[in-house]
Amino acid sequence: MPRPSSGDWGCVGETEWQSFSPCSKLGATYTPIFSGFGAEAVAARVQDCEATLLVTADGFTRRGGLVKMKQVADEAAARCPTIKHLLVVRRTGCSVSWQAGRDVWWHDVMPGASTELSTGEGEGPATEVRTEVMAADEPFMIIYTSGTTGRPKGTVHVHSGFPIKAAQDLAFHFDLQSDDTLFWFTDMGWMMGPWEIMGALTLGATCLLYEGVPDWPHPGRLWEVVARHRVTILGLSPTAVRALMRHGDAPVHQHDLSSLRVLGSTGEPWTPDAYLWYFQHVGQGRCPIINYSGGTEVSGGIVGGTVLQPCKPCAFTGDDARFLAGPATLSGDLLVPMATGLGPRRLGGDGWRRILVHPGPLR
Repeated sequence: MPRPSSGDWGCVGETEWQSFSPCSKLGATYTPIFSGFGAEAVAARVQDCEATLLVTADGFTRRGGLVKMKQVADEAAARCPTIKHLLVVRRTGCSVSWQAGRDVWWHDVMPGASTELSTGEGEGPATEVRTEVMAADEPFMIIYTSGTTGRPKGTVHVHSGFPIKAAQDLAFHFDLQSDDTLFWFTDMGWMMGPWEIMGALTLGATCLLYEGVPDWPHPGRLWEVVARHRVTILGLSPTAVRALMRHGDAPVHQHDLSSLRVLGSTGEPWTPDAYLWYFQHVGQGRCPIINYSGGTEVSGGIVGGTVLQPCKPCAFTGDDARFLAGPATLSGDLLVPMATGLGPRRLGGDGWRRILVHPGPLR
């Protein structure tokens, strides 16, 4: 039986997992959307997936300034006839416009939730809700490509696809255990946000969420958070590392990062200077950097290092990759050496490049 879609848009730390996990439990399909998008970009994705609920906040802070998230959500919702309600977290206490009958405060509908500003702490006793029994191939999440080349394309992931792939990659590539604390610095609107949350929780690990930029109100804030919460596995993009390098080595060495045992990276190629800085100063020359590269369409990694083999700087582990010749590469297809579980589906009729699953090693 078809379930309703739920558009989830937010940058507030506790709101993402409090939306992702319940939607999965209830059998509703959710759509994470980048917190920095304007109304037009938000509306395009909400319209495409025909979401009925948009989860947002009154606002959030970035580098000390207020970003009025509800205002953008209002503009986006005005363009989306399928939206029935806006569920709003009172994050900053800033004034917001209100449409009676459509807009609902989070604390008014969540049992035991506080009417005070949301801080990420516990908000009252849990309410037991029946878990919906889902077929393995029923929709779990619709997530969109970045839209840098043409119209954004929605990828429909299924219940026995995305969560299992996320858990598999975190276990086999990053050695994530139930006593680990994972901190992957990413916006919840990109694939790595749901990947981090669903993968870590499936494996019983602790997942650390962080609001804001890594170097405000002081250059050492990110390292301070790692030290305070005894993070064991840290993921940063090469761009984030290069930005933090500009502050020098001192902010890193002012904090105890001895809890770290694995470093991760994804999103783009490394430069040697940034890679070595990350390895020597953040990882103290003892933590492997696991390069991890894949895509929104395949629920995670296609290639990546492991903690079981020596890591090649700025590269991966294992045998060298080989280019494939033949008709498939000429038509823009991607060959994957092994199956990645129940694969994604495309949304609508726009289409996207096929993923061909090869049953064995590529020769």
